[in-house]
Amino acid sequence: MARRIKIAILAVVIAAASLAASIIITTIKTTSVATVSDNNGTLNLPRIAWEGGPAYWAQFPVAKAAGWTNPSFFPIVMWFDSVSSNAEVRADKSYGINTYIGEPASTNYNFFADNNVFVLSSLDNTPPSGTAQPGLFLVDEPDGDGPSSAFALQRIKSIVAASPKDGIFKDINFSDTLISGSDPAANKANFEAMVNSYAGPVSVDKYYYTQPSCFDISYLMVPIDPAHCRTASSYGATVRAVRARVAATGHLKPVWNFVEDLSGAPDPEHFYSYIQPGQLEGAVMDSIINEARGIVYFNQSFAGTCRGGNIIRQVQDGSLPCARPQLNAIKQVDQRIKSLAPVINTQSYQYSFGSNVDTMLKTYRGSAYIFAMISGAASSEPGKRTFTLPPGLAEATRIQVLFENRTIPVVNGKFTDNFADEYTYHIYKVVM
Repeated sequence: MARRIKIAILAVVIAAASLAASIIITTIKTTSVATVSDNNGTLNLPRIAWEGGPAYWAQFPVAKAAGWTNPSFFPIVMWFDSVSSNAEVRADKSYGINTYIGEPASTNYNFFADNNVFVLSSLDNTPPSGTAQPGLFLVDEPDGDGPSSAFALQRIKSIVAASPKDGIFKDINFSDTLISGSDPAANKANFEAMVNSYAGPVSVDKYYYTQPSCFDISYLMVPIDPAHCRTASSYGATVRAVRARVAATGHLKPVWNFVEDLSGAPDPEHFYSYIQPGQLEGAVMDSIINEARGIVYFNQSFAGTCRGGNIIRQVQDGSLPCARPQLNAIKQVDQRIKSLAPVINTQSYQYSFGSNVDTMLKTYRGSAYIFAMISGAASSEPGKRTFTLPPGLAEATRIQVLFENRTIPVVNGKFTDNFADEYTYHIYKVVM
């Protein structure tokens, strides 16, 4: 999204109250640990590299005091919401929102502390200190500023150097320029330096379902099949690409991913579509399957007949009923994330269950959890998939499908399930 659009977002809210890259990705997906044994179970599998999960936040005293190290906490963030009462914060919490980015300077920050939610204020705000403010949002899409990536890098370093050094983490969101794979080597090094120039989460906003042009993806460092561009799998590809940028220098940090709650179109002249409820849930879940450590909802819509500067608030007050199905989808997927946060916040295992599936494997308190969707490969289409369980799980006789009130038989260490749409996801539980 162009920077001018983000400036327009802020005005509206306040007014309303790619081959080399695939090698890097493989490196990210595998660690040197060959066998894992812990209190959550034993699987003779390597782990997927991570930054430490909830323990990452312990280096920031304010975040630690606020409970961000709690395994039951997973950041679910609303972009440029605007709150004016405790009732509004409680309403947002009912949708699963626990963190805000970019509140106006006039906001009463007691609303966040009073309701045990968090805010990452913009750098130009001066909110009161306290556990409701565990981090600071520094800048949006700085990677495209100026005449070159070198210029942008220096600007980012200046912003970081000038930001407060008071034990809180920093957050920067980048454009999809960051995950370009066709740029000169100097740009690659500059992009890698950008994401590692500060301590805190990193994200990229790219809205595959609703931005006018989905097919400008040939330059991305993670290959995306053009026929599957407007699918949930593309949101996971963004996470993999950002993780590759972060890991290139040998360090890891949390990657958060943006999902539009209605539209990502930049203006009325470029309307493509609204994200549908199932697509929204699928985009969120594929992001998590690909190791996203937080979800950020883009909370504005500038195109089509269903427009607003604060979608969640306008659905709550009844002024934007056309977006209610999407907000209901947010509520459902967020509730599921919250219930499974202790599982999601453990380190994943490296394992391939079969072809044309995108999966995440975890263990927690004597059970294994398999998060599954179909992949975005050229040969991948909705339909049945057969999963081959790894050693340690192959003796199971039945698989519980969470949130669906059904079980699946296991035959010779395999089970089969159907994925009706490209955005369909299933979460399986296997007692070890």
